[in-house]
Amino acid sequence: FWPRGDRSIAILPFEDFSPAGDQAYLGNGIADELRLELQRLEGLRVAGRTSSNAYARESTKSIGEMLNVESLLEGSVRKEGDNVRITVQLTDVDDGLTIWSESYNRKLGEIFEMQEDIATEVAARLGVSLGVGGINAFRGAGTRNIEAYEAYLRARGQRYTDAGVAEAISLLERAVQLDPEYAAAWAELAIRVLNGVWGVGVDEGTEISRRAYQLGLRAVELDPESADVKSGLAMIKMNRFDWIGAEQDSLHAIELLSDRLTIERYALMLMRSGRSSEAEKQFHAAVAEEPLDGHTHGQIWHVYLAQGRLEEAQAILDRSG
Repeated sequence: FWPRGDRSIAILPFEDFSPAGDQAYLGNGIADELRLELQRLEGLRVAGRTSSNAYARESTKSIGEMLNVESLLEGSVRKEGDNVRITVQLTDVDDGLTIWSESYNRKLGEIFEMQEDIATEVAARLGVSLGVGGINAFRGAGTRNIEAYEAYLRARGQRYTDAGVAEAISLLERAVQLDPEYAAAWAELAIRVLNGVWGVGVDEGTEISRRAYQLGLRAVELDPESADVKSGLAMIKMNRFDWIGAEQDSLHAIELLSDRLTIERYALMLMRSGRSSEAEKQFHAAVAEEPLDGHTHGQIWHVYLAQGRLEEAQAILDRSG
């Protein structure tokens, strides 16, 4: 974890207080969007998603100590019909005192404005300077179409099983149909489509890869400065054995946002291209960003296997199953 110096914060998943209890995806989406917005600001360090979620049920002080952050943002969402109520609270982890709290009662279509208002207020309360560049960094969810946004959030919650991928693709195709300029949805669709290359023949796999590539290019065309979009395209180029293009996009993604996902994807590209020593360093860098993310730990065994370090590889497999 990072040493204290910059302002630091952990954002917990927003609890679902909706009558039917079926809006957890919306609460998780709001927390993720706020995390992404605040990560872009200089002078503010934001704990990663996996670590924040893992300690969500701990006390405020325990979370602060475990994640080495000064403040904690938590909240809830209650959706009824076209109305949504978002309640947020920013807490100082050392003394447990509330720094700021607010409730927003608006129409669902105004959820994007609410997210931007919350991010701006949190930054201000933590003393992070918001110059012109900082304000412009708040780019929102990437769409103003609430139906497209909901479809995208539901898709992201789908697991990487055959049924989950199929459902995600269906939801994402609806999202981009509703908003053809929704870059994040195009990028997620590209990755989900690419998942289909495993376990099929060469000809079918080539066609799947070609489609994923076109989807990824569309995402980059719409938002060339998105780290997630760029690292997604890097994964697709890696699958096409375009190692130079994959590395260029990976490094650009890390330059835009150096987090666990962008670093891990770069490490994966290095590993697949045979650069195992470099891959190992990047995997460990990704683990440092998100020490509790088991997926990254689980990837390192590939590197050890490639280097003939069989006992170390086996030890990881034994731990991770």
